[in-house]
Amino acid sequence: MKSQNLTEAELEQKFFKVMGRSTIDKLKNLMIFKLSENTYEVYFKYIVEKQSRNNYVVTKKDSSLNKNFYTLKNALAWCYYDKTQKFYQANRVDQLDRILQSTIFETKLQEKSLKKSLDSELAMIKMTKLIENKLKHESVIRELSTYTLESMNYNLKQLEQAKSAVQDK
Repeated sequence: MKSQNLTEAELEQKFFKVMGRSTIDKLKNLMIFKLSENTYEVYFKYIVEKQSRNNYVVTKKDSSLNKNFYTLKNALAWCYYDKTQKFYQANRVDQLDRILQSTIFETKLQEKSLKKSLDSELAMIKMTKLIENKLKHESVIRELSTYTLESMNYNLKQLEQAKSAVQDK
């Protein structure tokens, strides 16, 4: 049997024949595709690209909007909230992500400063600030987790519904 190398367009046409255009269009709005090692297409509306170790840039296809996130999980959660027009939650994820970055950076600085501290009173003050920052960090992580969990549950629910719809055909 001869193997065929299909172009993306040819593969898409064959897929449409099997699944039907309306089913494909519904699935496109639910899917997260890994386009390359560092790039994802989300809901056929957003591109999430890893720029560096802890920097993911979300670009909205139909606008010039660019957002930076510390983790992929936060970037994907933001896409979900923006897509579903839950703007308070989208803004909160963006805000918490920036606070997360800040607390990580501040913790590193405070730890270095504490190690260099010779004065015991000053060391106690620095230790208190470090503990305060770590508590803030944990609080941000907890709140972000509620948002990312909600977005993940939405995606799983949508995929289950799509799976059921496809199986019913």
